[in-house]
Amino acid sequence: MQRLLIGSALFLFTSCRAEDRTASGDSAGAEPQPAPATLARTADSGAAPTPSDHAVYTAVLREHFMQPERGEHALLCDREQPGRGLAFVATTQPLPRGTPARDSAWTAELPAPAAPLMAALRALDRQPGRILDADSLGAGVPIRLVPDSLAARSFRRTDSRAARPDSSAPSLFWFSRVVYTADSRWALVQAVQVCPGATEVMAANAENGAYERVLIAVMEWRAGAWIAHPALFLDVSLPRLEPR
Repeated sequence: MQRLLIGSALFLFTSCRAEDRTASGDSAGAEPQPAPATLARTADSGAAPTPSDHAVYTAVLREHFMQPERGEHALLCDREQPGRGLAFVATTQPLPRGTPARDSAWTAELPAPAAPLMAALRALDRQPGRILDADSLGAGVPIRLVPDSLAARSFRRTDSRAARPDSSAPSLFWFSRVVYTADSRWALVQAVQVCPGATEVMAANAENGAYERVLIAVMEWRAGAWIAHPALFLDVSLPRLEPR
């Protein structure tokens, strides 16, 4: 009877050691797959991303601009043309002119982790713009950079006879600089799309946002990628390129 108990104990000990070796082998080779409920937490627990403005710009492009917007935020010049190139102002631009009350109202609409970034984004208006790199905007379509001075001329037209913008040219886009939280997991950036040839006269005679889309994009680093939260669409007049 005693020999039987000893044999059973040795069998259990050997079995446990075999299980230990199997678990150790899995972690050294193919990583065990976590349960579905813990998958997101495991992915989010990795190292914070290195801040990269162009990575944020590319994510914003794909989320908000690569397909025509539907509903109330659609532009009159949007056209469904897969692979169509995009024109960008070559240098980052400041936010629309605002007041502390307006900025506070915008801040109140942001997710709590990103809300403190609104003041930092406004503060960047006092700093020089940064030149974009077309090759780093991985949008999957050709990117053309337009010098600031050339882009600004398109907003000096006041021809009241023009009823619609020029549909033969691509929309003009521009970005602000990007601000990040201390852990680099949240980012805030302004993005603008304006119909080519749109004028103040056109905008005044149309619904708000018919010829322009101005938004604050809220991005969160999650599962190894920048994920877009619902954007804050700004109800502002036709945006202009402000001289710095």
